[in-house]
Parts: sequence; structure tokens; C-alpha cells
Amino acid sequence: MFEDTTWLEPFHRQKTELMADSYSLMTSFLRTSEIPYIERNAGLFIWIDLSKIFLSKSKSKNLDDLLVTGANAEYYKQQEINLVEKCAENKVMISAGHVYMAESYGWFRLTFTVERDALEEGLRRFGRSLKAFREDSEQ
Repeated sequence: MFEDTTWLEPFHRQKTELMADSYSLMTSFLRTSEIPYIERNAGLFIWIDLSKIFLSKSKSKNLDDLLVTGANAEYYKQQEINLVEKCAENKVMISAGHVYMAESYGWFRLTFTVERDALEEGLRRFGRSLKAFREDSEQ
């Protein structure tokens, strides 16, 4: 199969175009939502930074508070878990950064390489999940 360049070249070109389209849709959503992210250089996912949301929930302004070695590490780890669970309630899956040994809490991995309809629906659900997560802290 991979030796068949007649098949492989168009396949590779189509996959590259689909990934670029999905990446563009994802980053447009993140910019509109004012969610910082790390530009990808390869891979199937994007790292997003929700540290501002986490700090606002705790009324802290110090990014060092989010370090996994910080005094409030267990609180922020639980906040990551809470957001993952909130997303699961809305039937969308995100990955908490602490699972990948991120140095601070508030980082998440989002996969963007799914069909466009699924990505659009996933982003709507993620948006609802974030809204609910923020509102939970206001109660």
C-alpha cells in the first residue's frame, strides 16, 4: 500500500489539506474565545492555556501558584479534573496537562484531527463546558 505512490501521494495531500482545515477551524475558535494556545509544528493536537480561568477561580494572580510543585498543587489538579469531568458531561473529551507531565496546571491538549462536523460539534460542546466550569466558581 505505501509503496503505491499513485495511491499514496493523493492520500497524503488530502490528509494534509484536511488537517490544515481542521487546525484553522480550531485556532479560529480559540482566538474568538480568547484562549491562548501553542502553535503546532507537527502532531494531531493543540496545547491550550486555561491558566487565567484557573487563577480567576481561585482569585489568585500569581502564575507560580499553578506550578505542579506549588503550595496549591492539589487544588489546581482537582480543577483540571473538574474541567475534564465537565467536558465529559457535555460529551466532549479533553486531556488535562498533568497527565502529560505539564509543569503547571491549566494546560490542556485538544485533538483537532476529526471530521469537520465532529470538530464543529466538539467545539460547541467545549464552549458550553467552559461556560459551565466558569459559572460553577461563581456560585
